[in-house]
Amino acid sequence: MRLSIGLVALTLIMASSVTPAFSASDTLKLSWILQNPFISTDFSAQEKVTVLEAELIRFYNEFNRDENFDVTCAKTTSNGSFFFTYCQPLFIETAIKKNRSEWRNGISSLKKTAEIFEFYSKEMQELDNIFSALITSNEKARTLKEEIFHIRNQPQQMSGV
Repeated sequence: MRLSIGLVALTLIMASSVTPAFSASDTLKLSWILQNPFISTDFSAQEKVTVLEAELIRFYNEFNRDENFDVTCAKTTSNGSFFFTYCQPLFIETAIKKNRSEWRNGISSLKKTAEIFEFYSKEMQELDNIFSALITSNEKARTLKEEIFHIRNQPQQMSGV
């Protein structure tokens, strides 16, 4: 009985960590990709999305003319063993660093990354405008976006459960 309760709890935890899918009518915006790192129990799918998104972001950074809007990616983990990639534009990275510094100095409360993204919603819209112009003008970038959309929108299978 204890094993089955633990299994149910593990299943719920893993299911809640899977990136939400979106409908075909949704447009895959760069802001959405940045705010929703792809986390999957399917290592192959996660690695494929990581590679495709890195290539798409490379195209975006080459197309973009404002270095404040350049996007960089890094790997992180929340539990010490399950790694995933997150990406952020320079202006978000700068804001996070500033907030952490101000928090350590007792000047400000520590904000969640989502709050910082929300505060910079106007800049995120501009980032999406730049991304849209790229997708419109670059066939390879458009193909990458479609591949990412396809993989991210697939139901994620729970492995080992």
